[in-house]
Amino acid sequence: MLVYLPIGLYLVDENGYFQYCNEACKQILGISPKEDVTKIKIDDLYVNPEERRSLLEKMSSQNGRLTNQIIKFRRADNDAIIFIEDNCQQHQICSKSGDQCLVGSITDFTDIVRYRQLFNHLSAGVFRISSSHILVMANEAVAKIFGYNSTQDMLEIDVTKLWKNKADFEKYNHLLHKHGELKNYIAEMVKKDGQQIYISLNSKLWENGDGRIVGSEGTFTDCTNERKYVKAFERFSNGYYKVKRVKNKHIIFDCNNMFAKMHGYKNRDEVIGLDIVDFHYDKEKRISLFKDFEKAEKEKRTVFNKIKLQAKRKDGTPFWVQLDIELIPNIFGKIVEREGIVVDINERVLLQEKLKAEHLLVDKTIKDMDQFVHRYIAPIMNIDSTSQKLMEVLERRFVRKYNELLNVNIREQYLDGIIQNIDTFIEALNQKEKEIKSIKNLINNRDNLANIEKVQSDPDIIELRMREIIFDLLDDVNFLINKFETNTDSKMKLLHDARKRVIEASDVFILQLQRKVWDNTRITHNVIEGLRNYLFRGEEPKFDFSHANLINIIKNNIDLYYNMAKQKKLSIIPPKQNYVPLEISETNIDLMFSNLLLNAIKYSYKRSGGYITIKIFEKKNEIELQIDNYGVPVEKDELEKIFEYGYRGRKSYDWNRTGSGIGLADAKRTVKKHGGQIYLMSKPAGQVDREILRERFPPYITSVHVILPKRQEKK
Repeated sequence: MLVYLPIGLYLVDENGYFQYCNEACKQILGISPKEDVTKIKIDDLYVNPEERRSLLEKMSSQNGRLTNQIIKFRRADNDAIIFIEDNCQQHQICSKSGDQCLVGSITDFTDIVRYRQLFNHLSAGVFRISSSHILVMANEAVAKIFGYNSTQDMLEIDVTKLWKNKADFEKYNHLLHKHGELKNYIAEMVKKDGQQIYISLNSKLWENGDGRIVGSEGTFTDCTNERKYVKAFERFSNGYYKVKRVKNKHIIFDCNNMFAKMHGYKNRDEVIGLDIVDFHYDKEKRISLFKDFEKAEKEKRTVFNKIKLQAKRKDGTPFWVQLDIELIPNIFGKIVEREGIVVDINERVLLQEKLKAEHLLVDKTIKDMDQFVHRYIAPIMNIDSTSQKLMEVLERRFVRKYNELLNVNIREQYLDGIIQNIDTFIEALNQKEKEIKSIKNLINNRDNLANIEKVQSDPDIIELRMREIIFDLLDDVNFLINKFETNTDSKMKLLHDARKRVIEASDVFILQLQRKVWDNTRITHNVIEGLRNYLFRGEEPKFDFSHANLINIIKNNIDLYYNMAKQKKLSIIPPKQNYVPLEISETNIDLMFSNLLLNAIKYSYKRSGGYITIKIFEKKNEIELQIDNYGVPVEKDELEKIFEYGYRGRKSYDWNRTGSGIGLADAKRTVKKHGGQIYLMSKPAGQVDREILRERFPPYITSVHVILPKRQEKK
């Protein structure tokens, strides 16, 4: 029967060897159930064997008995440290011979001891108080807070004696029983030596098993220093004053120097004895405030926070202040004094008034936007005609140059010395013509990106190189033509052919320049269209639906942004399809795609081999358009906000990237009008190229997804 008791029972002989252990004892000490315990010495299980000898001596002085002894043991199976509560006495058979044979019981107290250690090492004081206000439980922190040597010295003490004022305790106790729980309740209490301290209490009612209230429990936290610092800050960083009623006056009888200087006085001595009424600038506000004091006295209220009013300096100048006031009653509840903290907020109030005036000005400006749009923006809405005028100006300039070349008089001369010069020139011309062809092939074959290294990677440098070649050739041709007076020589025919090739090369340059100007004009047109849609977003836009090939819109925009992408070393990879029919508003979808592609280029990082991919996924009744770029991240919480008018991502401002926050909002409106959906995804790119280490943020793959129905519903 003893074998299965939950308490460990043991018998140890005079040499310290176990003679008996029940199953619970073996389990606690880590002894195998089948192991012969008579070969195990209890001394070997003590963490400190000297402790056993000390306990045996203590037992001898206590009539051969020890109770409730906490001993550190080491388990036999894994050397883990455990705490054992031991109750033992000398065995009656061995006691006759004087040998120290022991019989006893052990209980595993490891968890309890560790809990006590944790409990006693808490920085906050943990307590339990009985319904008769007796302290029945506390940790070491409680003793330390109140200046006692140990917890044992405090137990059974009447906690009302720890409060500075018994009335304050009764108020606290009343509130606790009323609400059941109090948090951060500040109480004035005293230490053992009578020193005043401030304690923050978090407490609740303590109930027994059947729900009956038997006291309270919670924590004490010493906040004395904190209170001192707060009061010091309030009193010395701001103005502080005290007022008492003397007949019908409100006399200042105490204040700090800050209060005096704030009101234009040299020191507090000049202020004490003056009537606080003379410090108020607004008479009506003062009368209203004093009425509130009288009302508060009847309602037993004593605190007024953040009162904003105009005070008056010594020279009569008004300034704004903020007051925190506490009314001080006498023992009969009548208000006889008040004290307050004064904060000078004059600059803040004046700034707020200035900002308010500026907001009104901004509102007026916004109301005038319609007039501005009609007067200045509307004339450039027809951007096509504007770009056409620009083309005409460019063509007139170059045609005039052509005519000058074609009207050169070729004179024949028979000078043998010049023939040799022609041979040299023709050879040089052929070399320069190779360079022209290389440039021309680069322009005509945009997909062959490998050729770009043969000239220069920057399109502006290419144009500059073309310009140099063209005008060098024109100068050479004009020089030689002017030296001949006859065209009978075969060399003259080569010269005429050379001039034609020069003109042809200049044509390539003009076409490229014309294309660049035209592309930039179209991009400007799309930006202005987005601005116009934003300004008139309250009106219903016009959507004329027709059948169109989405691929044509995509390819046209890829051509449009080709040069811009090339400046950032980007290639634009088009979708695989050649024909994707949709019923759409072609003008609005074209503007939408232009905005999305412009964003993808603008927020991509510049890197060799960089690319933007455009994909189309076709389904039964709809298609999904996806545009991916590698660059600036979009935060997770911005994935929906990014489609609001005027909103730009927090990380979109790096390296002064410009934008209006209109493009995506306008795209969303277009997609919605088509009965579709648009959303954005942005995830870390993982691998980081060395070329983008100068960028401020790690690269993300940002994808815009547009889902459009293939056909519009009949309305």
